[in-house]
Amino acid sequence: MLALFAAACVLVQPTPAAPTPPTAPAKPTREDRYPTPTITVIDAGRNPRPVRVSATKGDSWTQTWTIHGEEKATLDGVPRPAPPRVGDFTATLKLEVVEGTGEGARVRWKVESARALPGAGASEAAKAAGEAAATAATGLAGELAVTDRGVMTDGTDGTPEQQAGELTASLLRNWAWSCVPFPAEAVGVGGKWKAESTRKNESGALLRRAATYEITALTQTSVRLHVTGSSTLEAQTAPQGQRVKAVTVAETSEIEYQLTRPVPAAADVTTETDAKFESTNTPKPVEFVILRKKRIQIAEGAEGAK
Repeated sequence: MLALFAAACVLVQPTPAAPTPPTAPAKPTREDRYPTPTITVIDAGRNPRPVRVSATKGDSWTQTWTIHGEEKATLDGVPRPAPPRVGDFTATLKLEVVEGTGEGARVRWKVESARALPGAGASEAAKAAGEAAATAATGLAGELAVTDRGVMTDGTDGTPEQQAGELTASLLRNWAWSCVPFPAEAVGVGGKWKAESTRKNESGALLRRAATYEITALTQTSVRLHVTGSSTLEAQTAPQGQRVKAVTVAETSEIEYQLTRPVPAAADVTTETDAKFESTNTPKPVEFVILRKKRIQIAEGAEGAK
C-alpha cells in the first residue's frame, strides 16, 4: 500500500518545505499480521462433520501461481495514468512440509521459476514491469504456518538479501487471503460460516476483513468452497502530505483443498480495491483515486504440466 501512497504524492505534491521526520509506527507483531479470526456458523449444511486439514512431514509438491492486475486512476475526477505496479506474471513454487503435527503444519516454499505475462496490447512499461516482477520473484523463499483448521498463523521471508520484500509480502498476503479458516463445529455441503478479523499493516493502520464461506462439495479427501468478502482500511496520514481517506476491497473466490495438505490445492481469487487519498499540503485538498482489480489463480503442478 505504501507504493500507492508514493504514486499519489507524485501527482499532487507541490514543492514542499523540509518535512519533520515522522515517528515510525511500531512494527506489527505476528499476531497483528496474522490474527485469529472470529468464526460464526450460519448454517451447518447437510451431513455435517468436522473439516480439518492434515500434513505429513517430508511431503512436497509444486504449485503454479498466475497473477493478473489492472488499474485506473483519477485526480479530482479526471482520469490520470495509474501508478507503477508489479506486472502480470506466472510462477512455479515448490512446497515442502517441514513440520507436521495433529494441530497444524509449517510449510517451506520457494519460487523455482517465473515469467512475465505481458498480455495483448501491453505497453512497454507494463512489459518491463512484468519482466522485473518475474526476475525478482525467482528464488524467493520462506515459510508459513497453518493450523489444522486452515488458519495461517505465521509467514516468514527467508530471502531478505534479495531486496524483494514487497513481492514476498504480497505472496504471503495472497496465501493468507486464500487459506480458509474452518469452524470448530461440524459442517457439510451447503454449510456456511462467517469469519471476521482485524490485522495491523506495516504503517500501523487497521485492516478489517469479513468473509463468508460456503461448502459446495465435500468428500473424505477434498473440499470446495465459494467465498465472498470485504475489507476496509482505516483512514490514516500517509507520507509527504497525503491522507488515506478510505480503502475498501471486495473479494470473490473459488477454493479447493486436498485435506491431506495444509494449503489450498487450487484457488481463483478476484479482488477489487477502491483506494481514495487526499492531499493535506495544498491550498485546496486534491483527491486521488485508484481502482485496482487483481486475479490470483493457484493450481497444483508446474506450469504446463499435464
